[in-house]
Amino acid sequence: MGAIQIDNPEITGRITRLARRLGMSVEAAIERGLREFEEGLDRTRRNPEAPQWLVEYWRDHPLPPPTGLLADKAFFDDLCGENDV
Repeated sequence: MGAIQIDNPEITGRITRLARRLGMSVEAAIERGLREFEEGLDRTRRNPEAPQWLVEYWRDHPLPPPTGLLADKAFFDDLCGENDV
């Protein structure tokens, strides 16, 4: 697949600003944005009966990408007062 050319200066400016704010290359910023957008669509597809206001909320407030880190169960149990003593 060939390179994509974007001739709209408003769009290229937005991409450049976001890439700079994220501290990554323009290509990496575009990839991240597309991936997160697609994940948001997938969330909507998993819940086809969701009301329109919720679909709009998911679109406007996407979840952060997964970190891949495991949760510390003992730490969260302690926070909830479920100490195994």
